[in-house]
Amino acid sequence: MTPEEWLDGEMRHHLEEFGQIGLYELLWLLNETELGLSDEAAMGLARRVATTGVTERLGELRRLSWVSADVLAGPLDPAVLADDEAWLEDADSSYVALVQP
Repeated sequence: MTPEEWLDGEMRHHLEEFGQIGLYELLWLLNETELGLSDEAAMGLARRVATTGVTERLGELRRLSWVSADVLAGPLDPAVLADDEAWLEDADSSYVALVQP
């Protein structure tokens, strides 16, 4: 199994189990592995997997409130995946997530 296949499976599992997965969580999952990916490689891999989630219509990109996961905005344009800031929790305690429609 490739790292991309593994992360894709984790994304699908989170969507089925919780109905959403924060973009930052994809990076966290990769950082918890022993893959030894550079930050740049991990970001590229996470972006490819998140793009798959959007293009296969597994979920829509939305901005959620931290803790409650209430939807604050969205669906967001998939171009947000190219923005490094979308992969971090904002100062206002919100985050971008892939959310089941």
